[in-house]
Amino acid sequence: MSGAWQKLKNLVTGEEEEAPTSRLEQFDEMVTGNRRVRFIGLGISALCTLLFNVLAIAFIPTIVVKPAPFAVCFTLGNIAAIVMTFFVVGPAKQIKALKEPARLIATIIFVAALIFSLVSALLIQMWFVTLLSVVIQLGALIWYILSFIPGAHAFIASRVTDQLPL
Repeated sequence: MSGAWQKLKNLVTGEEEEAPTSRLEQFDEMVTGNRRVRFIGLGISALCTLLFNVLAIAFIPTIVVKPAPFAVCFTLGNIAAIVMTFFVVGPAKQIKALKEPARLIATIIFVAALIFSLVSALLIQMWFVTLLSVVIQLGALIWYILSFIPGAHAFIASRVTDQLPL
C-alpha cells in the first residue's frame, strides 16, 4: 500500500502508523519498501557505476600527468557500486554487514583507500601514490565482496600461499 493510502486508511480507522525511529530506518524503508523503486534505484546506480568506471578507464592514459580525473571517477564508481547494494539488500542490512567482524577490516581499508585516493589525487597530486591507493581500494572492495561467498577467503588465501615461495 502506498504511503498516501496508508495515511488515509489510518485516518479513517483511527489507527496510528508506526514511524521508523531513525533516519537509517526511514531511508531503508524508502529504498526497500517498493519493488519498483528498488529496480529503478538499482538500475540508476548500476548505470552510474558503469559510467564512472568507463570514464576512469578513459582517463588512464593521463594518470601520470593529471591523476585527479582518474581517481575521482574510479572512486565515484566504487561508491556507486556500494550504493547499488543498498537497493538489493537494503541500506540498514548493508551497513550492519559492513560492521561484521569478517568484513570490518575490508570496510576500514576500503573507506581509508577511498579517502586517500582522493587526497593523493587532488591535494598531493602524485600519480604513483594515487595509483597505489586505487589498487588498495580495488583489493579491499574485492575482498569485501568475497566475504559474502562462503569459503572464498580461505580459497583465495590458499591459492596465494600456494604461489608464494616459502
